[in-house]
Amino acid sequence: MKEYYNQKTSEVIVHLNSNLNGLEEQECQKRLLKDGYNQIKTEKKESNLKKFLNQFNNIMIIILIFSAIFSIAVSLYEHESLMEGFVILGIVFLNAIMGYIQEKKADASIEELTKLSSPTAKVRRNGVIQTIKTEHIVKGDILILEAGDFVPADSRIIKSHSLRVDEAALTGESIPVDKTERPLKKKCSLAEQSNMVFSGTNVAYGRAEAVVTATGMDTEFGKIAQNLQTQEKVLTPLQIKIQEISKVLSIVIAFIIFIIAIISIIKGKEIIDIVLLSVSLAVAAIPEGMPTVITVVLSLGMKIMATKNAIIRKMSSVETLGSTDIICTDKTGTITQNKMEIKKEYFPSNKIDDLMLKSFLLPNDVTKGNTYLGDETEIAIYKYLENNFDDIERIKEKYIRIDEVPFDSNRKMMTTINRIGNDIYAFSKGSLDSILKNSSYYYENGKEKKLTKQQVEMFYEK
Repeated sequence: MKEYYNQKTSEVIVHLNSNLNGLEEQECQKRLLKDGYNQIKTEKKESNLKKFLNQFNNIMIIILIFSAIFSIAVSLYEHESLMEGFVILGIVFLNAIMGYIQEKKADASIEELTKLSSPTAKVRRNGVIQTIKTEHIVKGDILILEAGDFVPADSRIIKSHSLRVDEAALTGESIPVDKTERPLKKKCSLAEQSNMVFSGTNVAYGRAEAVVTATGMDTEFGKIAQNLQTQEKVLTPLQIKIQEISKVLSIVIAFIIFIIAIISIIKGKEIIDIVLLSVSLAVAAIPEGMPTVITVVLSLGMKIMATKNAIIRKMSSVETLGSTDIICTDKTGTITQNKMEIKKEYFPSNKIDDLMLKSFLLPNDVTKGNTYLGDETEIAIYKYLENNFDDIERIKEKYIRIDEVPFDSNRKMMTTINRIGNDIYAFSKGSLDSILKNSSYYYENGKEKKLTKQQVEMFYEK
């Protein structure tokens, strides 16, 4: 079978046993039982007890515990103070409690982050558009997508109107990509599948209808999550170094104890004296304070990182980050915010008059609610106009858009057709090359002027 992006929309709908009116509720329940909920499965959480016991999973800590137990046993036998053994155990347990608390805090923060994803989506079922929880979406559902919507599942576009989707989280592409319903004839990579939308991405602007092709762990994001969960766990440099030190100490201590034990036996020492001496040597040779010092230092590192909005899940990762020499990262959303603003402008008339304002505002699809929704370039233009003019939304609503030609990579322009009074105007925005190539006149001080070669060169210089 071809991939969904190679098929016509009618073929995809038939293959998924769906239709344009959407599935019936009874069928949705069957599919939900068969395929499971539309959610990313996570690894089974460790119990609090196991998380606490993992703090003792270290050779040095184990040696300290055995040394403390021997010390307490011998002290009981000799009727001496138990202080030394309990001090060692106290240090060990204090270290474990500190590590446990820090990791629980990190887990709680990560849990809060997972609640930020969009909880609902619009679908058409049995001819009626309804809002449902994203986890209840099934294959064959007809999604209704609009600007600002979170895409809840991998889907094949059926209808689209100027749809652009921000896929930075999935492909790393910083600019929203154009989407269409047209089938593709060749094998395409994920980033080239222009008639598909993927779970975890966001609609920048436009609107569309799409049929769900994959949910949950079968989505592209689900496959990534599966790969991450099956990765082999690798020790951090700090953990490796501590293990090396622990092994060396263990071997040295065992060797010294063996030699002293042999010498003591030759000299005719009592067995209890030999055991006492061996335990004393073990306790003296092991740096009891080192695990606690390491935990305290790493905890301080986690606290400092938290003030900078960075969540460290495992304390040992702080040292790994500190010893990192090179970080390779996609800049968008990491080093930069994927936001644009107008820094410099040029107008032949040295100001924006009424017609130029319309030229900026009308071919713009930004919508404003609690935040700005749309293409980042258009948002930058919208904010510029908003800062320099009053009530631009009223102006935008006054001049009705009759039709539009969406931006594409060949034309490099977007054009809208608007009614102003009894007249019809076309407004275009795009790259300087494409605008000048399609222009014969320019506007200056309220007058139309012939666009000459010299004037074109002057525009490029500006």
